[in-house]
Amino acid sequence: MKDPRIWSVIQAAALVLSGRSAVADAIGTEASKMLALEIPEQTGTFSKSMFPVTSFIGEALKHGTSSTRPFLDVLAHALPYLPWKYNYPPATTCRISALKWHGVKLSVHKPRLSAKAFAWDLL
Repeated sequence: MKDPRIWSVIQAAALVLSGRSAVADAIGTEASKMLALEIPEQTGTFSKSMFPVTSFIGEALKHGTSSTRPFLDVLAHALPYLPWKYNYPPATTCRISALKWHGVKLSVHKPRLSAKAFAWDLL
């Protein structure tokens, strides 16, 4: 059985990206390709991450725009379960620069925190 949370994230991404259709829109073009792919079968789950970077998620999600809000609202439920420890080297200083995970770019420069949400990280 497929986890409904996974489908919620996919549906929210599709909704947010459906408005991106300009000819020269690289993100929209890539999003169209990705949304056309078949989603592989779910083979397992992730436990909730206790990795230190997850403490920034809540504050970062407050900085979306009206166009990214539907996606961020759904993504907020999935972010704590992502395998952060495999994608993010432990910080040795208080400056964390451009943390990226599949479309959510969290930029943290203490004490300032901002987030930009994209469906896929094309940077």
